[in-house]
Amino acid sequence: MKNNKLIFLVALACLSAIPAAAQDVVPLVEVSVDYSYFRFNPSIPQLHSRSFNGGGGSAIYNLNSYLGIKAEFMGFGST
Repeated sequence: MKNNKLIFLVALACLSAIPAAAQDVVPLVEVSVDYSYFRFNPSIPQLHSRSFNGGGGSAIYNLNSYLGIKAEFMGFGST
């Protein structure tokens, strides 16, 4: 039984490495958008609890397969 678990884990590790090996084409530009939620709940009574909703985006310009330039912008609002 212990041997079957080891074989399963090795097979799972090998199968999860297949998508990483297939990534040989690097796009010139990559763009993403993000959403973020932050809850500020201090234990000090003088400070009030706040919720921050926000988001942003990023763009990456790949110079070659191992080097790129990234710009990231984020914004938050308090409720």
